[in-house]
Amino acid sequence: MGSNMIVYKERFPMFMRFATYDEIENNELIIPHRFIKWFGNDIPNSVTIALENGEVIQGSFSKADKKIYDMLPIIKKEYVQLFDILMFTYCGEDRFKVYVFDKSKVEKKFEQLVMANEDGSEGTDDDLENIPNVQEMNNIDGGFSVALSHSNVNESSHGVV
Repeated sequence: MGSNMIVYKERFPMFMRFATYDEIENNELIIPHRFIKWFGNDIPNSVTIALENGEVIQGSFSKADKKIYDMLPIIKKEYVQLFDILMFTYCGEDRFKVYVFDKSKVEKKFEQLVMANEDGSEGTDDDLENIPNVQEMNNIDGGFSVALSHSNVNESSHGVV
């Protein structure tokens, strides 16, 4: 007769924080003591925090304080508000992924402009300075007849001739 065996799938370690007034005001995030005990020696001083929309923030980790600093970009963009829940996944080396949940415990979705680069790969709004002007595009492509963009009101598309 076969034996029952429980197999656990290995996954990246996670921790959760509530966005408190002090953490938002002081631009820091306290990492739970038990997480530091298990993984603190593996985390370097410079960390990369990726949001679910692909946006990346460079932060710094202090082993002495058990805190991640330089979270200001996500606060300035109002991605995180008081009492939001932040779910961090430690992906190894210097990488964290963070998911933000609002007070109703539903994940927040953040928009980011995505465009195709010349090589076919996708870029983000961080690449906007590399976009050629319309005249250059007309000279290369012979012009364009319709450009579509999403409306801010009802997400319908509007043509520009």
